[in-house]
Amino acid sequence: MTTLNDKGNLAATLVHVVHKYFIWVIVLSYGVAALLPKFGLWIRGLDLGLFLAPQGKFNLNLPPLMLAMLLFNAGLGVSLKVSHDGSRPQAKV
Repeated sequence: MTTLNDKGNLAATLVHVVHKYFIWVIVLSYGVAALLPKFGLWIRGLDLGLFLAPQGKFNLNLPPLMLAMLLFNAGLGVSLKVSHDGSRPQAKV
């Protein structure tokens, strides 16, 4: 029987392996993309549905959602230096 703790260890192990072999994961992903381009084309055309917003209707596709998640994640990694003298926060790069 799998417990919640075992699933956490599995996720932690997977993250560790990807972190350790990141360059090879990237090379492998390019290799898979070269051999199976239809999967990428399928993702590009995947429609997640029609949503209603106050400004009107819009279609949500997977590539813009993936880009939004990537930029959000990158934003979480930025450290801000906040001073108490009233000046604007500055990002540490």
